[in-house]
Amino acid sequence: MRKSYFLLCLTLALTACERDINLEDYRSIEGSDLLTLNAVVRPDSTVSATASLPNFFSDEISAPRRVDSLSISVLADGNPVTTLNYNAESGRYESDFRPQPGSVITLRTTYKGRTVEGTDTVPRPVTIENISVERTGPIHVYYENDWILTYRITFTDAPESNNYYFLEYSPLMPLALMGERDYSQEYVFQQLARQINTSLPGWEPYSSRGLPFSDQGINGQRHTLVVREILQRSPGSSLPTDEELQRRFRLFAITSGYYRYLVSIISNQSDDSGLHGGLIDMGLTEPLKIYSNVSGGTGIVAGCTLSEQVVDVAAAAGSFYP
Repeated sequence: MRKSYFLLCLTLALTACERDINLEDYRSIEGSDLLTLNAVVRPDSTVSATASLPNFFSDEISAPRRVDSLSISVLADGNPVTTLNYNAESGRYESDFRPQPGSVITLRTTYKGRTVEGTDTVPRPVTIENISVERTGPIHVYYENDWILTYRITFTDAPESNNYYFLEYSPLMPLALMGERDYSQEYVFQQLARQINTSLPGWEPYSSRGLPFSDQGINGQRHTLVVREILQRSPGSSLPTDEELQRRFRLFAITSGYYRYLVSIISNQSDDSGLHGGLIDMGLTEPLKIYSNVSGGTGIVAGCTLSEQVVDVAAAAGSFYP
């Protein structure tokens, strides 16, 4: 009843306050020409970056507004090491320089007389020590004959500092059948949800691309992440073949800045069931500021390192086609 009353009041308010607003006068406001500089620096990849300009709110976005005439310097621990060159085919500034773990990487350029600069540290790697998988089913989750794959990913958190991570898991074979990812039972993602719920009520830990987390509550411990994959078996549908059941697990060590950036992106999602997301869509609440560590412009220069393992689920937990 309380929810229905809120929606009724909201509908009446929207009806009473409806009017046309001309946004054209705001095109020239300060910030509309800020350079957006984005880069993820990691030891297993050469340094590259994108540079673009913000899009106006009411414009239809068909492609990024690339800036292709910059000279972007790369510094490692304060020392110049290379200059990024623009690749028109990829739309990125690229180099052949690979940073080392522990290095402080700075990207610096000049745009319209302003120095634009972002700095982050390439974190030390974290190692996936073990992955196990358990199969449960058939069980009624969405349909009568669903199956659940429970994955346990073990790693050790370094005790000397606050640490941040990003976990993703996906099929090894392109276009292979993948069940619904379920992060909701894992402690670190419950902590993430509590943090995000302060600005995005109702958000629950779900993503098809992976989620960040911190070491809050597990600092310095050997911890096993528990996540699931729900294989929905609607009437007439088939289960994955043995080859389709190979899964790639990627655990990134990320910096605090990268973590804050990712959390701010999640907190601005408007395509979810949370109250805040719905209010953003209706224009009744301000979006939260996206975290940036780029001075003289906006964007993110973020450091990360990767640990990766592939699991053959059929070999570990049994084939669906004996």
